[in-house]
Amino acid sequence: EAPPEAAQALNDGDAPSPNEATLQGQAAAAQNAAEPELAALDEPFAPPTYTQNIPLDRMLGEASSRLYGIRHAAELEFTIPRDRWVPSAQLKLQFTPSPALLPRVSHLLVFLNEELMGTVPIHTEPPGQRQTYAVPLDPEYLSTYNRIRIEFVGHYTDICEDLAHTSLWLDLGQRTEVELLEEMIPMANDLAFFPEPFFDRNHMFGQKVSFVFAGSPDLFTQEAAGILASYFGTRAEWRDLSFGVQFNELPESHAIVLATNDTRPEFLADFPAVDAPVIAMIDHPDNPYYKLLLVLGQEPADLKTAAQALAAGTPILRGSSVTVDWLEPLEPRKPYDAPNWIPTDREVFFAELVQYPGQLQVTGLRPRSINLPLRVPPDLFVWRSKGIPLNLLYRYTPPITRDESRLTLALNDRFVAGYPLEPHTDSGAITRLRLDVVGSDVADVASLRIPALRVGGYNDLQLDFSFASTVGNASADTCRTTLPVDTRAIIDGRSSINFSGYPHYIEMPNLHVFGSSGFPFSRMADLSETVVVMPEAAAPHEVELLLQVLGMIGARTGYPAYGVELVNDWTSASERDKDILWLGETPEEFRERPDANLLLNHTNTWLTLPVREQRGEWTPPTVPY
Repeated sequence: EAPPEAAQALNDGDAPSPNEATLQGQAAAAQNAAEPELAALDEPFAPPTYTQNIPLDRMLGEASSRLYGIRHAAELEFTIPRDRWVPSAQLKLQFTPSPALLPRVSHLLVFLNEELMGTVPIHTEPPGQRQTYAVPLDPEYLSTYNRIRIEFVGHYTDICEDLAHTSLWLDLGQRTEVELLEEMIPMANDLAFFPEPFFDRNHMFGQKVSFVFAGSPDLFTQEAAGILASYFGTRAEWRDLSFGVQFNELPESHAIVLATNDTRPEFLADFPAVDAPVIAMIDHPDNPYYKLLLVLGQEPADLKTAAQALAAGTPILRGSSVTVDWLEPLEPRKPYDAPNWIPTDREVFFAELVQYPGQLQVTGLRPRSINLPLRVPPDLFVWRSKGIPLNLLYRYTPPITRDESRLTLALNDRFVAGYPLEPHTDSGAITRLRLDVVGSDVADVASLRIPALRVGGYNDLQLDFSFASTVGNASADTCRTTLPVDTRAIIDGRSSINFSGYPHYIEMPNLHVFGSSGFPFSRMADLSETVVVMPEAAAPHEVELLLQVLGMIGARTGYPAYGVELVNDWTSASERDKDILWLGETPEEFRERPDANLLLNHTNTWLTLPVREQRGEWTPPTVPY
């Protein structure tokens, strides 16, 4: 799962916009003439309702569920989709307190978006037993992004108390959850909300994007749907996302309909014909709380143009309907330039890798880890190299004296090095240290080489600040308690890492790197060097598989598959100088190859082997698709 702080970035940023589509609003009269026939209702519809139970681990992320006297607060973060409101909500707490806690003076404080929702008493009889408590959450304080802060106020004695004493602890149980009663709200038919409501990054659980066709779509229509699926993948990133396909039938949900004047589902028979690529949003004919996104064209090639305009994310998308008059030519991509991959031709600064504000800064004596994901091309060949240069610059609240405070560096949960945090004689200065690798000039930036054998396609750079503390009793005869200082630390955004100068090599075929990064097809982020072989008259499940694969690759690269090409003929595909991805039954021409059985058996072996951790590779806790 993403770290809890990543929820701050759920609404920030758009999918890559390599071009700007010039869109002109379609005549409102045509839209208004068709909409009453599709959305006319004989009786009002009750809004769909949902009960969501969000578990602790999804809200807490990688942070610890154990609270102490010093690290006494836990923050639970969750989001609410934009097309829903919450009539009622509650926090169901399950926790186990230390048996040493005193009654009446030990308790929990629960805040929702910095507003106190209530206090939870901690019972001490019987001691150390699991307890449950429900705290109502006022819906008036809920927003799209929400944070619950649970503060632990614990005491084990009346005098001479040590905040760092080992008896001061409380453990939040994994059955702690937030229960929300969600109700859908009607939304305007405005393309400015796209990709909402068809995909909403604020969903806490998996989403399904439904596509509707009149029948088995032709190759141009499949390419248009594939571009949209890869675009949704770029928006989903690490979130669970799936696709559904139906022919001439609407699902009971939001849906995307691709149709031409000559090939339309029956429910669009009365919709006005178009003479150019058109994008429109209308109400679902069976339930106005759901929306339909119409991608229309005079001919199948128009659908691809409209899909490219949608994936470009242009801010000119406004109103219920637009006509795509002109689309700026796309800039050609270069190998290994996927937005989600670190550039391998230059030095990269940490500020370029930040995913949300405050990611590089921590507070407290026991702060959270600072994690930076490093996605590199899976064929980056670093074996037997001298290492990957890492320049590290950091600042911190200096300790009074030399103690055990230190910065620990790890890569993919493997310890690399630890460095002491030295006291500074000038508390007003910004400390600028370098890791003790070469030289002794403390004014320089820290320099370090990461062991290259520990670098894989997915990497997690972990930096942990640990501060020693003398909080507590000074001696047995003198009781003196010191409040902990507001300790802070930050990794400077000018820190950098350099993956340049390494060759690209990997043994193929390799389903492991395909599943984790879409390689080798993702070598070109727009899939311009990929040709997909689809079956003739593709069935719904075969089109769904195409969307699933392209959506997965889009999530890995962060760029829509504008350049993907689909064919039905294996022979014509094999004659092109492109990577070939076939879906469906094995083509007869391929079966005639002398090495066909060897390649297919090798693939079957990969699919049937249990998943194991590969040296130098890191698999995220939750992998979409």
